[in-house]
Amino acid sequence: MTHIRLWEAAQDEEPIDDDVIENLMSLLRRYIRSAGFEEQHVSYDGESICVQFVLSPVETMPSFMRVMDLLYKLHSDILIEYECEFEVAETTKDLPLLTASFYYAETGKAKRKTSSKDDDSVPF
Repeated sequence: MTHIRLWEAAQDEEPIDDDVIENLMSLLRRYIRSAGFEEQHVSYDGESICVQFVLSPVETMPSFMRVMDLLYKLHSDILIEYECEFEVAETTKDLPLLTASFYYAETGKAKRKTSSKDDDSVPF
């Protein structure tokens, strides 16, 4: 995977090329959409890659495990050198929002962002 090698090489350099980031974000979006997830948001905040899913108010175990399985595949197939943290919050419409933050293992943990209904950074 050329994108991963470019991304890992960019970790050692000071400025990260915006094209490399956009290519990686595009790759992740396509991967997630091809798995059948439409309500998703992928972003990069300079320290971590955030993947967000809007869930139903009540999820069955198989549908929740499908999301977790996809996140595991992202971690094991594409973002191999990254650590992952999860957070569950609510959207402005009171729907569950699952956020997975992938951060490069050598840079330490990404800053935890607390989300709430009043947070303007929630994309949904």
